[in-house]
Amino acid sequence: MNNAAGTSIRVLHQHKPIQHSWCQADSPRHKTGQAQLGQARLLWRKPGRTGSQRVRRTRRLRLVGVVFFFVWVLLTLYPSPMDLARSVYRVFNPPVDAEYAAAFSALFADAVNAHEIDTLVRSEFPYQYDWVTYNRPWYFPTVQEAFAAMAGDCKTQLLVLASVLESRGIPYSFSVSPTHVWVEYDGKPVNRIENAQVAMFSSGSDRSLMRPSQFDFARSFDSFWTAFWGYMPARVKLSLLIGLVISIVLIASAGVVVEGAAVLDDSAEGLAATASKAVPKVAEHLSFALAPINPMSAEPAGVRASGSAGPLGAPAPSGAASKSMS
Repeated sequence: MNNAAGTSIRVLHQHKPIQHSWCQADSPRHKTGQAQLGQARLLWRKPGRTGSQRVRRTRRLRLVGVVFFFVWVLLTLYPSPMDLARSVYRVFNPPVDAEYAAAFSALFADAVNAHEIDTLVRSEFPYQYDWVTYNRPWYFPTVQEAFAAMAGDCKTQLLVLASVLESRGIPYSFSVSPTHVWVEYDGKPVNRIENAQVAMFSSGSDRSLMRPSQFDFARSFDSFWTAFWGYMPARVKLSLLIGLVISIVLIASAGVVVEGAAVLDDSAEGLAATASKAVPKVAEHLSFALAPINPMSAEPAGVRASGSAGPLGAPAPSGAASKSMS
């Protein structure tokens, strides 16, 4: 029996694990796997590793910060951006409505000429900035909105005066300067902000833009700043300030973000390289562990029927059984 046990142990020690073809270093499957891992490392490696690529990515991120600021300002000043687009269009195409103005003819019954109508319009529609009237920094209303508010800036006065003049059949034209609009008619008095020298557009000419021969930049800027910032509500100013701070943070942190992404790319590449080296070894160990251990697979069928068993519960070889019987 001792000889039988020793023989069984020798048989177990002589067993070698089955080597699968896919885990051998020179096999086609192993080479294919290595190539696929190399491609995976290249795909995992994101752009932006070189200096020029990092500069481009930094510029793009800074551009995002600038665009974000302008979009923030637009939506803060004009929650409905189409109000701004319509206002720009109406500057050169005022929505004059003579029929609607005729319903308010009693307001101008005492006026007999264009100059008197102009005076009454300025009296009945006192000057008021758009922030106060329409809660917008700059807005060109319709005739209905103008009569509903009964106040407004030069755009409102132009629209109402043009509608009343048209309802009475009095000829007129309108002019536009960089900061002002007004109505022209026969006998209109000339002043320093309503004259042909400061106009850049006139409906009475060829309706083309022209360069003003006179332009007071200091006065125009002061007028614009008062209308835009001076009457702006505090909540809108706070919102603009918040948007400015966010944009500055985005622009200033663009370089840090790009450098951080590059560090992550390097770490990912290192992990991929480590994985490419470890996978074949893991596969080899798995093949050894999962290989079937059956050293008695070739033994004659008659020996198993004898009922003798070797160590670990395996049947004893036929030679060992015969020696023990002798």
